[in-house]
Amino acid sequence: MFKFLAKFFQSNEQRWVSGTEPAVLRELIPPGMQTQRRLRLYGVACCERISHLIVHPDSKASVALGLKLADGLSDSDLQDQVEENAGDALSLMVGVSCLADDDVEGLREMGIPEQPARELLAKVQSLGVPLEAVSHAAEAASHPSESEPPYGANAEMTAAWAAAADNTTAEAEMEAQCGLLREIFGNPFDKTPFDFSFVDETTRVLAEQMYVNNDFSDMPRLGKSLRELGCTDSRILTHCELPSHVRGCWVIDGILNRQ
Repeated sequence: MFKFLAKFFQSNEQRWVSGTEPAVLRELIPPGMQTQRRLRLYGVACCERISHLIVHPDSKASVALGLKLADGLSDSDLQDQVEENAGDALSLMVGVSCLADDDVEGLREMGIPEQPARELLAKVQSLGVPLEAVSHAAEAASHPSESEPPYGANAEMTAAWAAAADNTTAEAEMEAQCGLLREIFGNPFDKTPFDFSFVDETTRVLAEQMYVNNDFSDMPRLGKSLRELGCTDSRILTHCELPSHVRGCWVIDGILNRQ
């Protein structure tokens, strides 16, 4: 029985480390680790990868609010308003698609305001990005501010579709999203605890600055600082050397004691 459980556990860990389907990987994450904060940050990170396709201000506001909600920095009234506005922006994209097909009558039948739709269509055309990609991106951006589980994690599929309609494949984007899950959740099957008790105030401040500014270009510097403080944990040091990080990075969270 114990051998079977060990083999099953190892099999899931292998799937986590090498998997390329984010929906499958999310199913592997223990419920206790799937906090509202982490799922929102994951959704935001998915949207940030396609930020050039998120055109409407209300869609951008939804993603920005997702970051604040993750850290408990917003109230429910503002959340309801932003969530509603993001939904309206998504509806407006339907009108934009109608105009692109010269279907003004269809737009009017759905009660979508024509002038804002024309202005948004002009903006999309001026950016030179595919309309289909922008439509999917608007849907993805509506999720980080949502009030129901799985919160921002719903953004993953529509973000992948947006990327596929732009300049990549859905499979490539989904593989990148798997990297985001590993960035935020670490390895759920690694039961050896991490010890950040040795971190001094200077290093903690560096980690806090990166987190607050949502700028992780100093991760190599952080890794160097941790090594100088005596850190020999290859899991931590190797992660600091990776080229890309997002808010929710498990090393930064560990240093700052964020869950």
